[in-house]
Amino acid sequence: MTITLLGYLSKADTQIKGSPFYVDVSPGEIMPINCFTSLGTDIVTIIAGETKFFQIDTYDLWNNKQVTSYDDTAISMIAYY
Repeated sequence: MTITLLGYLSKADTQIKGSPFYVDVSPGEIMPINCFTSLGTDIVTIIAGETKFFQIDTYDLWNNKQVTSYDDTAISMIAYY
């Protein structure tokens, strides 16, 4: 994600020398406590052999949404019987 920062001094409305500035910004490391799924927080019953689709929305420590996937992202699921 690239963000363009338009640099202007607030009092005189004068452009800052060398602006606009271009900055590449990426979310930080995923913070599990800030993430959620389309399944909600209730217990979900899934029958063996049937397909169940769901979405996981991941956010970093500062609640920036992760919009691209990273090779080192791992998701673990726990099944209770």
